[in-house]
Order: sequence, then structure tokens, then C-alpha cells
Amino acid sequence: MSDQNCPAYTPSGDDLESDCLKIIRLENSSLQEMASVLLDILQGYCVPLGIIVIISSISHLAHVGVAGYAEDLHCVSKRIYERYGHGVKLVHGPTFPCAELDSVTIRAWFDLDRLLVTGSLQNRLEMTANAITKLLTKSEVTSDLQTTQPTYKVRFRAPVSVSKPNPTVFEADGNDLLLNSKARFSPEEVATVMEALLRELNARFHVNLGSGGDDPIITENEPDIGKRFRVVVVGGSHGRRLVDALEAMDVEVCDLTQPGLILSEETAS
Repeated sequence: MSDQNCPAYTPSGDDLESDCLKIIRLENSSLQEMASVLLDILQGYCVPLGIIVIISSISHLAHVGVAGYAEDLHCVSKRIYERYGHGVKLVHGPTFPCAELDSVTIRAWFDLDRLLVTGSLQNRLEMTANAITKLLTKSEVTSDLQTTQPTYKVRFRAPVSVSKPNPTVFEADGNDLLLNSKARFSPEEVATVMEALLRELNARFHVNLGSGGDDPIITENEPDIGKRFRVVVVGGSHGRRLVDALEAMDVEVCDLTQPGLILSEETAS
């Protein structure tokens, strides 16, 4: 579960036994909105034991700040655990600055990461967070970002534990972050973070999320339809035109069109 900054698609593994990472994106969404959508989707279904729910929203963090984000993360955790118990593994996922972010939001991400390290608010994806930190501090996109040794403490009043809803004062080691330009991840940098995420999920939770072999992680474009789908077209003469267009794209098509066909209960059966 993420906002629009997360990639919409990652390739699955080459073999049929690979697990699938399902991505649900809500534009400029809050964590509470994501939780509501997730619970609505799963309503009435038996959720497998050990399912992993990854949730994050850089746009929500930019809107409410660290303290408000941490409080919402606590409330979301409580809602999901009350519904499914601890058979569901909820972790805070990566945040992707694919849109231009100001220094305040980037600073908020660093402080939030320290909060997750210090408290037991949520499981933290260490390898993934380290990949983001490395890109934010050393990438060419953010070459103007300079870090120095901590010179002050930053205090937040926020919950640091799922089991302790009352907020406490949290102190984060401050870093002097001097940003002369706005940070933004390139598609290649987003792919680097996603690859770190897949490796970490496989290692920590013993899943089998395939990387898709040599296929790149898609960050902006949808997968090549001609390589991903076998299409069945049912309909009248206009459907035949769709068949011609798909075949021109090298899509494998099963043509069940019939000129003059009128869809009804009889013809559908």
C-alpha cells in the first residue's frame, strides 16, 4: 500500500512458484485511507497466515510531519491487528521521492527512520532504508545535500510502540542537512530501492518474490502487453477490428468474434 510515488509494477519471477508482490496505490493518500481500502478489499476473505502488508506514503508524511505520521501509523497498526491478529505482518515500507521534495520533507524522512529504529512502532526494513539513505546523501540528483555530525536533538511527541498508544517524547539525533536543490529519485534509483526491498523481504520473511530475471523493474511504463497477455476477444464485427489491432502488436489473440453478434444470455452461453 503506497501513494502515487511507488512503482506501479514489478516483474514476477520466471518460475510459476514465485510469490507475487501486489501493489495498491492511492494518490496523495493518508495511511488511514490505505488501511480502510485494504480492509475493504479483504472483507469476507480468509487471509493466509503470515501475509505481509507493507504500507507507506511520502505525500502523507510531507503533509502531516513526523509526529502526525507516527500517530497515524500506530492507529493503522491497531486497526489491522484488531481485525487479523498478529498472523498478519505489518511493516513500514519504502518512501519514494519521485516527485520533487523540499528539505523539510527529506528531513522528516530521516527523523521518521530514526523513530522506527529507536521504538517498536513498526518493523523497519533496514536494507531498504539504507538504500534510500545512500541515494539521498550520495546520489548525483542530490549532490548538493551535505551531512555533518549531529549537533542538536530533535524532539517529537509521538507514539513509539503499537502496544503503548500514549505519545511520549522521542528524541532524534539531528543532522545538519543543507539542501540547495530538491531531491528526486530517477527511475533507475527507484529500481535500486525496489530491488533492495525484494531481497530484504525474501531474506526476512522467507518468501519467494522473484526479480523477473533480467527484466528491469518498471517504474514509469506498463509492461509490454504483447509479452504479458493472451487475449480472448468476444463480440461482433467491431471486435474483429480489435483483434486486428492486437495482432499488429504481436499479442496472442483467441478470436471468438462473429459478425452481427448481439450479446445476450443465449449467445453468452
